Amino acid sequence: MHDDGDDALKKAAQGYAARFMGESRTPEGIRYWDNLLTPIIDGSGLVRVILCVSRDVTEKTRTDRELQNALEREQLLSQEVQHRIKNAFAVMSGLIFISEREAASAGAPETTTSILREKVNALARASDVAFSPTVIRNVTTDSVEAAPVIVSVLRPYGDQCRISGDAITIAFKNMTTVALFLHELATNSVKYGSLCSANGHVAVSWALIADGFRLTWREVGGPPVGALPKREGFGSEMLDRIVQSAGGMIDRRWLSEGLVAELHLPTTTGSA
Repeated sequence: MHDDGDDALKKAAQGYAARFMGESRTPEGIRYWDNLLTPIIDGSGLVRVILCVSRDVTEKTRTDRELQNALEREQLLSQEVQHRIKNAFAVMSGLIFISEREAASAGAPETTTSILREKVNALARASDVAFSPTVIRNVTTDSVEAAPVIVSVLRPYGDQCRISGDAITIAFKNMTTVALFLHELATNSVKYGSLCSANGHVAVSWALIADGFRLTWREVGGPPVGALPKREGFGSEMLDRIVQSAGGMIDRRWLSEGLVAELHLPTTTGSA
């Protein structure tokens, strides 16, 4: 007998009615019981018998527990939605700031809206795919299939982006970082790299490695690479900061055939 039963029995032995919840194991599973103990007292005031009436409350108990679990899931979902909304506002604020600085550094403040629209569209495509019912998601690790997200961001560049990688997932929290990394590189490539040439292309690949997730951008067939840039543009600098805030890094190499950039992100609970 459990502690609750012992306490109820002691109370009944003192002449008071008592109740406790119990359970029993059967071949069909656990049964739950509501047990009422009623003392039978003789004329001298002594407890002679304790009457126990047990009522099967298995269905009610299971229903109550299911409702409780459902309420807890709803609370967690509500907290997660609030967290994502807060993150969305933070991302938008950051994108507006980056777009304004990029437009100002290019001497064309009027292009701020266009720059911002392109960045938001890249994130929107990634988000649409991430929440598509056809895409594999892992609720336990809060991650999403990598390939559809990457393909969606690079969709506007068609066959000039040749994409291949392992069947892995990336954490939802890293999805924005991956999308901005690809968008920034694609935007620069359209201006100066392989994507501005009809014969140029970009090979994009990804894999899980010993210390995390690696996404590689390799340009081929673009204009000849001249002297290395003395400093990064503002967009690249901000991208580096975003990646660093996610615990990652970007490695850029300007080879004769074009830029090679690698994004490294740490993995968490089996996903990048």
